[in-house]
Amino acid sequence: MRIRFASGLAATVSILALAACANTDPGRTQQAATPATPGVTQQPAATPAIPTPAPVTGSAVETRPPNKQNYQPAFTFQTRAPNIQANVVYDVTTVASGFVTPFSFDFLPNGKFLIAERLAGQFRIADKDGKLSPPIKQGVPDVVARQQAGLLDVALDPNFASNQMIYWSFSEPQPDGTNNTAVAKAKLVDGAQPRLENVQVIYHQRPSLASNLHYGSRLVFGRDGNLFVTQGERSIIPGRVQAEDLQSGLGKIVRIKTDGSIPSDNPFVGREGVRPEIWSYGHRNVQGAFLHPATGELWEFEHGPQGGDEINIARKGKDYGWPSVTYGVEYGAANTKIGAGVTQKAGIEQPLYYWDPVIAPGAMTYYNSDVVKAWKGSIFAAGLNSNYVARLTLDGEKVLGEERLTFSEGRERYRDINVGPDGAIYVLTDGPAARLLKVTAKESGASTLAPIATPPAAAAAAPVGNAPARTEPAVAANTLALVALPAKDGGRISVSTPGWANNEDIPFKYTQYQGNTFPGLEWTQGPLGVKSYAIIMQDPDFAIKGNPVLHWSLVNIPANQFKLAAGMAPEGKPMGSIYGPNYKGVAQPYLGPRTPAGPKNRYQFQVFALDTMLPADFAPKTYDELIAPMKDHVLASGVVVGQGQVDRAAPPPAPKN
Repeated sequence: MRIRFASGLAATVSILALAACANTDPGRTQQAATPATPGVTQQPAATPAIPTPAPVTGSAVETRPPNKQNYQPAFTFQTRAPNIQANVVYDVTTVASGFVTPFSFDFLPNGKFLIAERLAGQFRIADKDGKLSPPIKQGVPDVVARQQAGLLDVALDPNFASNQMIYWSFSEPQPDGTNNTAVAKAKLVDGAQPRLENVQVIYHQRPSLASNLHYGSRLVFGRDGNLFVTQGERSIIPGRVQAEDLQSGLGKIVRIKTDGSIPSDNPFVGREGVRPEIWSYGHRNVQGAFLHPATGELWEFEHGPQGGDEINIARKGKDYGWPSVTYGVEYGAANTKIGAGVTQKAGIEQPLYYWDPVIAPGAMTYYNSDVVKAWKGSIFAAGLNSNYVARLTLDGEKVLGEERLTFSEGRERYRDINVGPDGAIYVLTDGPAARLLKVTAKESGASTLAPIATPPAAAAAAPVGNAPARTEPAVAANTLALVALPAKDGGRISVSTPGWANNEDIPFKYTQYQGNTFPGLEWTQGPLGVKSYAIIMQDPDFAIKGNPVLHWSLVNIPANQFKLAAGMAPEGKPMGSIYGPNYKGVAQPYLGPRTPAGPKNRYQFQVFALDTMLPADFAPKTYDELIAPMKDHVLASGVVVGQGQVDRAAPPPAPKN
């Protein structure tokens, strides 16, 4: 259960057997030690004992250049804090897996976990051994499920032990084709087939917009039992300009009662022309939040654009500046300033800390447990584009240092993070092969990271003519394309390239940093009945808008073609073949890899043998439109993997989150 304690004192939560570990305080939910009176703000509890911060020494942990060289922080260590190490050695194990594109999780009784699968629009329960329940979907209100939309945060009622109530946020469709963030609640009944009872939608963000981006959203209970809902401004310009407009619910953190009514002490209650649910405003896309155990204040973690990801304390009635004040810039190589291009302005709150280049906020938690004393009093900020979790050393409200912790052997997006009742850190990864990780400290040795799960090696491909049989190497990661386009009877073809061997580095001349040219592909002939081939090239280690990057696609390659030459020009494609979309949503020729800084990305060139030809006027604009007519027509498939090289002198491409 994501209990968010208000202090270092233990609450009585018998179902979690916390009496034996009274100083273990999960970081994102809060439950008062005494019954809360709705509408009455309680006094802050005594500050829990937190270790004395380490001396501030050493160079900044971030070494890449910022997007805008002339943007200066407002105070020391507001960004690029020194590298302060806690020197904790840890083990990372996989608690549960088998769920797809999740957004959040919470702690249930008896060591279980409640997980919200974003794109599927359903919940799953994982037991302490990692076994998953059947999906919980009946009763869940309709969900928009595409790009960043879907089932979002889930949180247990502070009194879950007695009422079994859960709350969740989601992307709510409207009859006119628009959508918005919404919040629902229900009673969760566990069992062989878990179910929801008495489902009610208690909050609707207004206005609704035709956008599939920037919903937020995290749910945090305050000490008084009221519910904070973090949101976004929907990304598109018509939404962006409303983030500081008090007549709009876009770009706001709101505070509601659990029945959806408005607390009487909200800052704008009674003001004409102002939405009474607003708590704070001027936010871009808030996807991390926790209630501070000492002060009871809401701390939030929000996406900047290109640069300028922020941590703030969301205070009553305050303006956090988006889009009038930001340390970020517009997407694109020009690094265009946003609005007036200022980072400070009277009446606008400054972030406590910001990242430039971005970390791409996934979630954030506060470690207030005595289990790992060196971590106590730290913030753990999970990144979607960073391949690390940032641990921030604090002195009150000031960041003194940043340590970057990696929990996986390969590149993964960290979508949610929280501290369990056992003092361990739990991290939920994102994507089509997501899993829940558990991080525990150990006394000595080296840290042990979670290995990346790899599918089994493919069976040997059937020989063609006098050609010897070849065994297809194991693929280094699960990708969306492999999941979406299974071959009939597991048919395989072997794919290779003249430029490199499978799983080796792609020569630098083919990357976007240099030649940006096609590296060439060769494949063995498919089985009887093949009418065309299709190629999909993806980067499963990097995501834009929540999906693996689709770099290049080509369909209707003639059935007698088994090779595309290295250096092929756009107009040199086989006659009759059609370029499909890339991640920008347009049909355009091959773009060479441009890998983000960090571990090498694995670029997968997949070839599919189809028993059909697609229409000559086929013009897909999205990944779904590309693969839909190929489903159930794949006779065989194969893949070659290349490791992407990075130009260390160039900044990584910013995620459009």
